[in-house]
Amino acid sequence: MTRRERLETQANRRREWADIREQKAESAMEASSRAVEGIPFGQAAALLAVQGKSPRTTEAYRSAVRRFLAWAQGPPTVELLAAYVAELKGKASASTVNGALYGCKAAIMQAAQGMPARELAVLKTGLDSIRAVKPSVPEVRVVSAQERKQIEAQLQPRLAVLVRFLYASACRISEALAILGSDLQVDASHTVRIRIRGKGDKERHVRIPKALLEEINALYARPGRSLLFETRRGTAISRNYVSYQIEQAARKAIGRTVSAHDYRHSRATDLYRKYGRVKAVAQYLGHSNPAMTERYYLADSFTDSELE
Repeated sequence: MTRRERLETQANRRREWADIREQKAESAMEASSRAVEGIPFGQAAALLAVQGKSPRTTEAYRSAVRRFLAWAQGPPTVELLAAYVAELKGKASASTVNGALYGCKAAIMQAAQGMPARELAVLKTGLDSIRAVKPSVPEVRVVSAQERKQIEAQLQPRLAVLVRFLYASACRISEALAILGSDLQVDASHTVRIRIRGKGDKERHVRIPKALLEEINALYARPGRSLLFETRRGTAISRNYVSYQIEQAARKAIGRTVSAHDYRHSRATDLYRKYGRVKAVAQYLGHSNPAMTERYYLADSFTDSELE
């Protein structure tokens, strides 16, 4: 057999396997649709009762289900979900597509609980045949020490100290705004240890200098204060308000958009560049997998001078 004939044979085999995989996916889709006929899958109320691991996840799932139901314009099926996801892939980001898919899959599987095990397995196979989108590696944006000073100069003192806290603690904005006074513990080394309730109710501890806590207390002190950061009236601060103020200040100060989350990225990158300990950085951020920290949080590339 010549080289050309071998290449043609290999190409034919690949096409055959692709056809087989496509046929299996179609069969699984049809079987799963038959399997859901006996459950309240077609009832909007059953799907909208979906629960996530946290209130935010629950709301995200339910929003995804509402959008799918509005698009379906009738009793939803697994084939319709596949068509909906395929349509989204042509016009939405990977995170939007995957959010819609995961939310609807969770709703369907939860509504199907109580089905015979065999039918439930068929349903899951059909849903698993709807592929998520593999996101591209995102650009990690960091804010330098000089840029942080310029941005803080554009903010009111109460917001400026909150921004310094976001960098020092590497907290998500929602985590920072949920910290209670009872979560703070000052140790003998003049470092403040803070308990953080992260995604999925996972707890971790971060540390900030005692001097920073004293700045915060000087600006946020009020009778009956319960949160570390709260309004002058004693209510929780809106994360959207903080994010908007940071974005506006950054545009004025450095001419580009900066998000509250960029301070978390910046702290992670600075710690990594200084110490080179990915696992330690991952633990500080609350990541169970250091690979996620490397992929999404660390900006690391050669400078022009390093390549000379």
